[in-house]
Amino acid sequence: MSNWIVVSASKGFFFKKKLALVLRQKELAKGNFAVEHFIPYAFVSHDLIWNLIPADPSFNSRKNNKLPRMEDYFDGYYLLQKTAIEVMAENHPNKPIMEDYLSLFPNANAQQLTEVDLRKRFLENIQPLLTIANNNGFEYMRGFL
Repeated sequence: MSNWIVVSASKGFFFKKKLALVLRQKELAKGNFAVEHFIPYAFVSHDLIWNLIPADPSFNSRKNNKLPRMEDYFDGYYLLQKTAIEVMAENHPNKPIMEDYLSLFPNANAQQLTEVDLRKRFLENIQPLLTIANNNGFEYMRGFL
C-alpha cells in the first residue's frame, strides 16, 4: 500500500501508481505528503484538481507562494495530471472531479486528446498563468528546493 499517490486529498480520490514527486525528485509514501498548489492558491484562488500535486510536507512550507519554473517542473506536473485523467476516466468517469478540467479544456474531452495535444493544452494554459502571476509580483522558485 505504500505506493498509493493522492490525486486530490480534498476530494478523496486515490490511484495506485508510483510517481516521483513533481516538485522534488523522490518517491512519495502514502500518508506522508501534503497537497500543494502547482500555481499558488493566493493567485488562482481555487482547488481544482489540475492545480493540485502531492508534495513532501517540509517542501510544501518552503515553496509557499513561489512559482515553479516550467523548465524544471512541467514534465513531472504533466505526467501526474495525465495519469490522473487516465485513472479517473477509467475508474470514475462520471464523477464531478473530471469537470475540474473544463477550465483548461472547455471545448475538448481531456480523455480523448492525443498525448501531443494534451501536453500542448496544459502548456498553453499553465505558462500564461505563471507569467501573469509573476507580473503581479509572485516570484519564481530558485532551482530545486
